[in-house]
Amino acid sequence: MRYFVEIGGDESPREVVLEDGPDGLVARLDGKEVRVDLAASGGACYSLLLGTEAFDLVAETGRDGRVDLSLSGRRFVARVERESERDARALGRSGAAPGGPVVSAMPGIVARILKPEGDAVRRGETVLIVEAMKMENEVKAEHDGVVASLAVKVGDRIQNGDRLFELSRPASVRLGGDES
Repeated sequence: MRYFVEIGGDESPREVVLEDGPDGLVARLDGKEVRVDLAASGGACYSLLLGTEAFDLVAETGRDGRVDLSLSGRRFVARVERESERDARALGRSGAAPGGPVVSAMPGIVARILKPEGDAVRRGETVLIVEAMKMENEVKAEHDGVVASLAVKVGDRIQNGDRLFELSRPASVRLGGDES
């Protein structure tokens, strides 16, 4: 899985590719390979091993891909963007066509479903959460609509490109008392 990461407002995002290697997770940072081991130690706290260096990590996900990090006491703000999100933004379109299926951008496990079939959602609302590499990733509605169908349930293992849910876009959707 390929990500682009900006730390502290850097103008040039760093390319990070995560892959399963024979001895565990391997990360390539701007082409340089580093072995990675990440173990949850409770809540948003992790033990992180990068190569031969160990770190205490606290990672809290914010809005718009922002992640607040504390790495062995040093604080950073990072913005993480999946390759598919970056491509969609560059093309000036969303990742899901109105009325089309929303697919997974990474392998993982469905951790929670926040919006069941039939629920109205606003653009940007979280529909479900996928756990991948011990991090929770929110899958959000790309437009106002109704969750027309769910293709997954909590605990399902999913792969990159698997269908997760479909949003319909009827002419008028009642959302929290407003007409859209």
